[in-house]
Amino acid sequence: MGNVGCRLHCQKSEIGYRCGLAYAAALMVYRIGSAFAGNLKVIGLLAAIIILGGMIYMLFRLYEEAAKLMKKVKAAK
Repeated sequence: MGNVGCRLHCQKSEIGYRCGLAYAAALMVYRIGSAFAGNLKVIGLLAAIIILGGMIYMLFRLYEEAAKLMKKVKAAK
C-alpha cells in the first residue's frame, strides 16, 4: 500500500510532462507554419525557436554517469 502513493505521484508528473511536450510541439508547428504562410509574429516565432533549440540540446547533450548513489538500495537475492 505504501507504493501506491508513489505510483500515483509518478503518473501525475508523467501526464504533466507529456502534456507540456505536446503543447510545445504544437506551438512550434503552428508558429513555424504560420511564418511560412505569411502570418509572422516575431514573439511566437522566437518562442518556437527557443523551444526547438532546447529540445535539440537535450537530444544531443552528453550523458554523465552518477559518481555515487544518493539512496541506499538493497540488492535483490
